[in-house]
Amino acid sequence: MLPFEMAVKLADAGSIMPAYHDIDGVPCHADRSLLTDTLRGKWGFDGLAVADYAAVDLLYSHHAVARDSAEAAALAFNAGLDVELPATSARCI
Repeated sequence: MLPFEMAVKLADAGSIMPAYHDIDGVPCHADRSLLTDTLRGKWGFDGLAVADYAAVDLLYSHHAVARDSAEAAALAFNAGLDVELPATSARCI
């Protein structure tokens, strides 16, 4: 993760966007260890963690770690996500 750490620290990034995939079975948008412990705790990031459009809904529709959009939103928020960008369909939150 060194290239990402350097981008956050050296470029003084104001926002980041988690990837769509999972790491060892944990989707990035629901990974508290990644978004809070590492990003904010170890790297000192104080900007916004932003989801790309339907990425939070993927927590239930693709990754199957949530029952519905509401639970997916709660997982992402509790992991450290700050903002979900507007969706392109009424189904997405």
